Amino acid sequence: MKENQIEIIKKVRAIENEMSKRRGLDRLVNYNSGEVVHKKQMEFHKCDKKNRWVFGGNRTGKTECGAVETVWLLRGIHPYKKNKPDVTGWCRCRTRCKGKSRNKRYFRIFRPTGFWTS
Repeated sequence: MKENQIEIIKKVRAIENEMSKRRGLDRLVNYNSGEVVHKKQMEFHKCDKKNRWVFGGNRTGKTECGAVETVWLLRGIHPYKKNKPDVTGWCRCRTRCKGKSRNKRYFRIFRPTGFWTS
């Protein structure tokens, strides 16, 4: 291979690495997209009722579903509901729930960097 081709390959690999890193940073964009789409979670998000409930067994995505819904509403970017202007709100998670706080971990995963503090 010529040196020019090697340089191009290196640049393409660097761009691919950066794109993959950025995709991983914004988990909210990648939520329920890809090979596995949780239909029941999407039904919950699309439901227009005022009171909605999520029921399920262990490790079925209830916390993730609730965290995404809350982040969408607090940021005013809900894809299935009319977003209100100038949304403000508080989101609180228990700090100790059986030794860990799964809720807090999910909120940290789905928030954009620097959007709010913990």
